[in-house]
Amino acid sequence: MTKKIAFFGNERLATGITTKGLAKQALLDNGYDVSVIGKDSKNIEKELRLIKPDIGVLVAYGLIIPKEIINIPDFGIINIHPSLLPEGRGPSPIEEVILSGSKQTGVSIMSLVEKMDEGPVLVQQKVKLAGNEHKQELADSLLDLGSQLLIKCLSDIFSGNANPVPQSKTDVTYTHKIQKSDGIIDWKKTAAEVEREIRAYAGWPRSRAKINNVDCIVIDADITDNESKPGHLKVDKNHLSVGCATGSLSIKKLQPAGKRPMSANEFIRGYIK
Repeated sequence: MTKKIAFFGNERLATGITTKGLAKQALLDNGYDVSVIGKDSKNIEKELRLIKPDIGVLVAYGLIIPKEIINIPDFGIINIHPSLLPEGRGPSPIEEVILSGSKQTGVSIMSLVEKMDEGPVLVQQKVKLAGNEHKQELADSLLDLGSQLLIKCLSDIFSGNANPVPQSKTDVTYTHKIQKSDGIIDWKKTAAEVEREIRAYAGWPRSRAKINNVDCIVIDADITDNESKPGHLKVDKNHLSVGCATGSLSIKKLQPAGKRPMSANEFIRGYIK
């Protein structure tokens, strides 16, 4: 008999990214009967009892699921989390791993419990990072992996071969909620820190600064060893760089307010006399 899946989530593993619905599509492609659950909390319990799902799958749903809801599906609810739990609990594991400059991250599939991201882990896989990933790219990669792990995990659950492992209580780390103000570039940080922020905050809240007194979103940049006063703008032919606490940031692509994204060369020709 076809297993029924209650699917919670929009699959946006991080803020400001687009999604291709990989997890839901993987479930459909593997023959599961999928019902998408909305966010109307008054009707969720009634909706689930009518569907009578075998299990729930949650991917970036955005709401805390109460125990009475978790207990409705026969096998509870499982969650794709883009981190190596118990590291990276909370709302922004993808942004945080880029900001920290970590060499690895991963995907965990856990059973949902009332407390946030504390459920036992059913399967986990590490992913090496090159150190130049942008948020959208990393989110896509982790959701692709998570979708593959999800199908295997469901097979193990339904066949009785799942082996949930309680999370360690000593290696717990928490991520913070990203605020719009986090996107304001502080040139007193190191060039490495600012460059990581540009990649982590792509899409939203986006890294913002005044470049030659023009409000801009900085889209792409490289780190250079050139030392300059923090915030000092240097223009050298087609190159645009800003000094940081250590090193400088060579800006490759930026977007003036109300304009299209452009290269440093285009910005220099249009905005710097």
